[in-house]
Amino acid sequence: MGAIAAEVGFDESSCLQIQLGITEAVNNVIEHAYKSYPDRRVAIDIDTGPDFLDLHITDDGAPLPVDYLTKCICETSRFREPGEAENSERGRGLWIICQTMDSVTFERNGERNHLYLRKKLPAGHSAG
Repeated sequence: MGAIAAEVGFDESSCLQIQLGITEAVNNVIEHAYKSYPDRRVAIDIDTGPDFLDLHITDDGAPLPVDYLTKCICETSRFREPGEAENSERGRGLWIICQTMDSVTFERNGERNHLYLRKKLPAGHSAG
């Protein structure tokens, strides 16, 4: 993922953020939607433009209540920054995803979960 982001024109720091965000998203699918069952499929579609990188993650795992996820995404301030939680290493996945991406949206369509992530190139950068 980092190589694709670099090809679009993201700097090293942004490439690491993108990798962290997508890794966290896929880990959440495996742990929560699939309950850590092996042999389940997670699809990642990538679209690039002159000033953005879009990631579309789909799975057919258990749905998360859309209203809960929408509230979490829209109110990222409800998540504590790492280190502020009471000795907890868990429960920060959505916070991490929202901090590393410029836009995060979720929908449940039929039997599939769809997570859309977008990272925009900083102003003054151009695609490579």
